[in-house]
Amino acid sequence: MKDKIAHVLEQGKYKHVDDEVLWEVFNNQVNKVVQLYETMLTWHTTMIVGPTGAGKSVIINTLKEAIWLEFNEIVRIWIINPKSITINELYGILDPESRDWTDGLLSKTFRECNMEDFPPGKWEWRWILYDGDVDAVWVENMNSVMDDNKLLTLSNGERIRL
Repeated sequence: MKDKIAHVLEQGKYKHVDDEVLWEVFNNQVNKVVQLYETMLTWHTTMIVGPTGAGKSVIINTLKEAIWLEFNEIVRIWIINPKSITINELYGILDPESRDWTDGLLSKTFRECNMEDFPPGKWEWRWILYDGDVDAVWVENMNSVMDDNKLLTLSNGERIRL
């Protein structure tokens, strides 16, 4: 897997082998991708934190490409910035008068992730990526998803299992 990760990083021009300092940074980046992969094999939710420009997106996209090269498995990523929309737009809303439910972006995404539309016998990774500042409100709302229950509980009482 490390060879595939290194190949993806080289293709993205993230390395300059003539400079020993950059070579060390490159090896560190490879190890970060491996750490993310190992963490994702153990836990169903993972948080990658760091300042803007630290390489978080590079690590995620490199892992996606390396999984394809190593295992011939597709990785689909849904990217959501939870701070760019309201809580109702994110999770959904129940109309108090008609009792009609309208899915939000996350509940719709969960339904899409649960659909079995990949070819039989073929594994597909599905990642929902919250891209933005960590916020106590959405972390609290996602607690039941992030714990071992793997349930998104909506305000209409529906529960969507990952």
